[in-house]
This record gives sequence, C-alpha cells and structure tokens, in this order.
Amino acid sequence: MGKSLVHDLVYKEYQETIDRLLSRALQGEEDKNVEIKLRTFGLEDHKKVIHVVVNACSSKDYTNNIVGVCFVGQDVTGQKMKTHVAWSGILYGKAHWVALRGNHRKNVGCAIGGQEADKFPFSFFDRNGKFVQALLTANKRVDKEGQVVGAFCFLQIASPELQQALRVQRQQEKKCFARMKELAYICQEIKSPLSGIRFTNSLLEATELTDNQKQFLETSVACEKQMLKIIRDVDLESIEDGSMELEKAEFYLGSVINAVVSQVMLLLRERNLQLIRDIPEEIRTLAAYGDQERIQQVLVDFLLNVVCYAPSCEGWVEIHVRPTLKQISDGLTIVHTEFRMVCPGEGLPPELVQDMFHSSRWMTQGGLWLSMCRKFLKLMNGEVQYIRESERCYFLIILELPVPRRGSKSVD
Repeated sequence: MGKSLVHDLVYKEYQETIDRLLSRALQGEEDKNVEIKLRTFGLEDHKKVIHVVVNACSSKDYTNNIVGVCFVGQDVTGQKMKTHVAWSGILYGKAHWVALRGNHRKNVGCAIGGQEADKFPFSFFDRNGKFVQALLTANKRVDKEGQVVGAFCFLQIASPELQQALRVQRQQEKKCFARMKELAYICQEIKSPLSGIRFTNSLLEATELTDNQKQFLETSVACEKQMLKIIRDVDLESIEDGSMELEKAEFYLGSVINAVVSQVMLLLRERNLQLIRDIPEEIRTLAAYGDQERIQQVLVDFLLNVVCYAPSCEGWVEIHVRPTLKQISDGLTIVHTEFRMVCPGEGLPPELVQDMFHSSRWMTQGGLWLSMCRKFLKLMNGEVQYIRESERCYFLIILELPVPRRGSKSVD
C-alpha cells in the first residue's frame, strides 16, 4: 500500500493511541484488545470507517532482543468477521497488509472452530515482488459469553535460525507423539498375554505341586503382578511430584528376593557372570507391609544395572540382604533392610550416576530409569547410594517397612 500506519491508516484522534502502543511494545509491554478506527481508500469507500480491535506485540529475534513491533487486528465492524488480515510493523513503522487466501484460510478456519494454529509456515510475495517466508499464528476470538466470533491472525517474519529451530521442534514433537502411540499400543496389547499367564498360573495353583514347584509358581505370579502394575501406572508426573498412591499389602521379603533374582538370571547367563547370594535363611518367612510390586521393580532395575556393567571375564555380581527388626512406640515393629548389589571394577558410568542423582533432564535412558527408581524409594521412605571403592562398586539401598502386628519369625 505504501502508506503509514500512524499517519495515513488510522484516524487522527487515534494517532496518539497508536504511538503509545508502539512505544510500550518496543519496551516489552504488550497491550491487548485496543479498539481503533481505520480509514478506507478508493472512490466509493473513502468515507467508510473500519473498527478494528488490535493487540500490540513485541517482535523479537532469535536472541530474544526486541527488534520491532507487530500488530494483530480483527475487524469488529458490526460484530461480524469480514476480512482476516494481519500486518507486521517493523522498527521503522512501515506496514504491509497481507490477505489470507487459499490453504492458509484453513488455519484461520481452525481457529474460528476453536483449534488454534501456532507458527504455521506461511509464504507470500510482497508488493515489491520479493518472496517472503513467514510464520502464521491464528488465535480464536470470543465474546463475553465465550462464543467464538472470529480469529486474531499474527504474521511473523522469522529468521532462518528460528525457522530451523521450529523445524527441529516439530520433528521432535512428531517423534514424541509416535512414541506415545507406541507406548499406548504396547500397554494395551500386552494385557491379553498377561491375562493368559494369570489364567495358567491359576490352573497350576489347583494342582498338586512340590515345594519347589510352589516356589516357582509364586515367583511367576509375583513377576506377572509386577508387569501388570507397570503398564497400568505409567503416569511419570505423579512419580515426579510424589502424588502416586502405593498399593500396600502384606508380603514376605523372601518372595520379593526370589522375584528379583529370577528377572536377572538370563542376563547373568548371557554375560557368563556368577551370582553370589548373601541372604539369611530367615528372610524367607519375614513378613512386611508395603507395595510389593513397586519394591520388586526398584530392586530389579538397580540389580540389572549392576549386572550390565560388571566385567564379563570371569566376573561376578553379589547381592547382600541384611534385615533388622526395630521396635517403635505403640507396639509397632519395622524391618530395617539393607540391600547391597556389588560388582568388581569401575561399575556404572559417571554420567549414568549423574542422571540418577542430580539431573532434572536426563541425558541417558538408563539415567531415567534409575532416577524413577530413586523417586519410588523416596515415596516408600527409602533411600539409595552408589558407592565406589578401590576394587568394587555397589548400590546401597535402605528400606524400612512395617511388620504386620500378628508377628513373624524374628531376625537376629
């Protein structure tokens, strides 16, 4: 158009308002929903008045410095949406009007329908014939009753760096969405074979079994329940903020140890590692009260990491369990249990341990698992340490659980 926004397009009584909006936006103070009057041009419409509600936005470069001002406007003449336009005012005050046509109208239509489009790629030729690549944002506009009556459209001239960053962000969002779909698919499909395992276990329970067979079946049932709980409770946010509810019940610590060891045996054989158990016999009949499946999950993840990073040449992994009964007031007894999972050599990589204890953004997948396990322990009033010595490294896991009041076999 070749006309000034301040001096040509708005009526004289609104020039001071526009100047004020420009000045505040250049300082980072953005104003919204300010009504102004625009002139029209042409032989037939030169006296026609257009009422527009505008937002003044600070335009920033990729370093977050303010480099200009952008206005987003909506024609509210007669409370009807007549033309969808957006203009970009740069630091020197020039304005370029762009009509939304073709496929880009779909994004505005989505906004009117309540689905907003954020930084959608938009290309056009300016009045000088120059090809311009921009980003279009369309936001719905509602009346006081909350009904959608139009759309605010914002056109931003993006730097190459910003466009590249947005492309990378969209690719990551697509990958994240694809993984979420995969996770939802796995969680749904794994339920059927788990149901088959549960039914088979129930049939075995009804048969005559030897003591060893009963123990094997008990371990199988414990692992099946652990899998079911994992796929049923995948809300990481509730683990992060400590709001996840634990399902507590009475169980034997010996059953937990059997389930944990069974889940690492195949990996031990693949890596030709020897498992050394230092577990008192009394642990088999020592009862406790807590979330058995979550305890199994935590102990398995720690033990698996020890097995993964143990030297495979004539290597070994050792698990120590030391339970101690403590009498608390009002006749309550707790079992204070220390688990040590030991391997020779350098053990876990430093970055993995760093992710486990210090990082809010994980650098490794294993670090994510270990961090989640540490948070589970915290939910159960437990703690974990990773200790490096001259010739060996080990996890020290401390867990205190109530003992059922009906009593259990004592531990010296």
